[in-house]
Parts: sequence; structure tokens; C-alpha cells
Amino acid sequence: MKEKSSTSGATFSTRFVRKGSFVAEIKSEGNLFRFVIRDENRTSPSIHGSKKSLQESESEVKAVLDQLCLLDRAA
Repeated sequence: MKEKSSTSGATFSTRFVRKGSFVAEIKSEGNLFRFVIRDENRTSPSIHGSKKSLQESESEVKAVLDQLCLLDRAA
């Protein structure tokens, strides 16, 4: 996980998950984990969400990425 510092002095971490032509970014913001899923070319709308734990966020991201990759292969 990549650690960064914000200008307010608070720290947050960012994790990237890649599957097929899709990339997800999960950011920790206090007690909430926000994620965004995009295609590499950024031609499709991005998918945003949030969960209360990193484990929940990663599970949700992996489930969405699996479905997106299945749809991408079927097209």
C-alpha cells in the first residue's frame, strides 16, 4: 500500500488493483475507504463507491472487476 500525506497533515493510503483493462484505486479517508474503478483508456464512465473497511472495499472492487472483465470479453 502506498502512503501519502495530505496538505492538512493527515495521512491516507492508496491501493491500486488492476484486472484486464480496468484499474481500481482505493483510498483511505479517516474511517471510510473510497474507491473508483476506471478503464485504462478512460472512455467509459467511472464507478465510485465506499465501504467502512479495506477488506470490504477490496472485496467489492474485485467483484466489480470480475463482472466488468466478463462483460468486456463477451463484447
